Amino acid sequence: MATNNPVNVGLSGATGTGNFVGSTAPTIVTPKIAAINDPPNNTKVVDIVGVASGVNYVQLGNAVTTGPAFVAAQGADSNIALNIKGKGTSGINLFGITSGVAQGAGYVGEVKTLNVLSGAVSIATATTANVGSLVLTSGNWIVFGNVDLEFSVASSFASGWLSLTSATLPDASLISCTRASTTSFAVPVPLLIANVSGSTTVYLSQRCVFGGTGTVGGNIIAIRYM
Repeated sequence: MATNNPVNVGLSGATGTGNFVGSTAPTIVTPKIAAINDPPNNTKVVDIVGVASGVNYVQLGNAVTTGPAFVAAQGADSNIALNIKGKGTSGINLFGITSGVAQGAGYVGEVKTLNVLSGAVSIATATTANVGSLVLTSGNWIVFGNVDLEFSVASSFASGWLSLTSATLPDASLISCTRASTTSFAVPVPLLIANVSGSTTVYLSQRCVFGGTGTVGGNIIAIRYM
């Protein structure tokens, strides 16, 4: 690019009505941009605001074939949240995955499951015990499931629940139970919200009073919501 050009001599790279174009694809380092407008109407598309002494920022990235482009929080802090919000009473609209492919580990929508076949586990009367367990990774989870209890002689009490504590009977408000005389008990267990900061085990448990022999099965389904 020419510098100190004579009067009325255009700069190298000047095009059109004199708008300067330094190169076809220039690299601009640390520009100060207040807003970005669209080409056809020159109306605002992006408004850029900042705070005094800001050290955290938004990073945009492209991707190779089949890879996801991304928007991420970056900066000086070790842990940085990324806030996305609408205006006023509106929220945000997120398109879901329509390919039928399961969501990956660590992403919202990740699903973990455990299935214990009916009759697979033998149980003892009046004994609190686990049906099975599932390890959750760090995050916020909605956990639900069911228990299926079978007895050779009618039971007088049967119950099932989900808990982060192994084989421990919780408050009655947190269990599904029946006190009717029955040889079969199959019901959903109460929902569990698990907000965990590290690998944590969730247990599907039961406690029954019965004569003869008893077996149990059931399942656990955990969905990451954050």
